[in-house]
Amino acid sequence: MRFQEGMRRVGLVLGALGFLGCCWIAVIAPGDIIFGNLRKQREFASVMRTPLVKKVLADVSKHGVKDAIVEIPSPEIRLIHVGRDGEVLSFDRNDGTTIYKPDANSAWMYLTLVLLPVSGFFVPWSVARVFTWIVSGFLDPKKQRPVGEG
Repeated sequence: MRFQEGMRRVGLVLGALGFLGCCWIAVIAPGDIIFGNLRKQREFASVMRTPLVKKVLADVSKHGVKDAIVEIPSPEIRLIHVGRDGEVLSFDRNDGTTIYKPDANSAWMYLTLVLLPVSGFFVPWSVARVFTWIVSGFLDPKKQRPVGEG
């Protein structure tokens, strides 16, 4: 087998290992950020769907209340924080915890999840290709002298 063919195979194996490694990193590392944010969005949406909160928010929007803290008589929710545009920013629970409205994940987060495995393949594969190109320049069989001739 020729050197270049062997290195091509090495490059493909390194690329495949880099792809698998970066897939693992793409799932584990930002997974907590993405799925943690999804859990927060679901929790916030579940509080927004309760009948009492819907009634209070309808009254808030009807009266045009903005940039205020609304106190409600509920066994779960104590305060609703309303922003300048009339949108709910957070809920204070009776147990002392606060449920904030989570920001949506950016498009860059999802693009990174796609590009990380792709770059995990192409970076090691490219390094192996460049290494093969450099070393094969020194091993050109046409320019080598036979052993014993000086």
